[in-house]
Amino acid sequence: MSCAKTSSCLELSMPFALVLLLMSVIALVSPAAQARSILYIGDSHSYISPKETPGQATRFGSALIAALGRDQHSVHYYGACGASARTWATGPTTSCGATKALPHRPMESRTQGRFESLSQLNSPAFDTVIINLGDNLFNWQREGGKSRAAVRSSDEVIAQVRQLLASVRNNQECVWVGPTYHNEGSLYSKSNQAVDHMYRALNEALAGRCRLIDSRGFFSTTTPGDGLHFSDPESARWGSLVSAEIKKLWTGTTGAAPGSSAPPAR
Repeated sequence: MSCAKTSSCLELSMPFALVLLLMSVIALVSPAAQARSILYIGDSHSYISPKETPGQATRFGSALIAALGRDQHSVHYYGACGASARTWATGPTTSCGATKALPHRPMESRTQGRFESLSQLNSPAFDTVIINLGDNLFNWQREGGKSRAAVRSSDEVIAQVRQLLASVRNNQECVWVGPTYHNEGSLYSKSNQAVDHMYRALNEALAGRCRLIDSRGFFSTTTPGDGLHFSDPESARWGSLVSAEIKKLWTGTTGAAPGSSAPPAR
């Protein structure tokens, strides 16, 4: 007699079917699979030109939004040229570029603008906060026709970062995108040693509270430019690389603890 015609086979198959159903439900509601509501703030690297064609990932921000959107994550995006941890704690004002991109609404990009502070923008509706800041935490000094990134004291950087993190709720996941290395440029000079010093301060400031994406290893060389801002292809590549690192954090494929960082392979 075949198994298909016995009641005992049906009894055995029912628990197995239930197990499969439970496994499917667990996969659907796992943290990595859940659609997230994200609040994003950044500086000039996060500015998106109003000339950019909607849907084309030609800069950091548009590449990041596109990559996260493909996984059904909702991104509320704010970028302000010249912004730092200190200014986002109070509300940044800019005269060199401001971008606001909200889900299902036309992107707003203009030269001048003012945004509310992180604490005012943040709400319980967001489960994740992504912060892309670092270059404006340097003490920029004018030397020989260029602005050089001088090192601030670690205590000062830590104080600014922690002031901003006070606006992130304890039940929210926090991700901080750190600065990149960059070749010498026409307007800005930023040494690798200064960037390394910044990461030591960021690691201490973020420890136990916010995961740090280390951008130092993403580029071995960069296109000659102003020495701080990327060309469009490099900016878009940075956005894609950062989004991939963020997804690794969410899927548990990286062992980095909050505040810890290691340069990704070049």
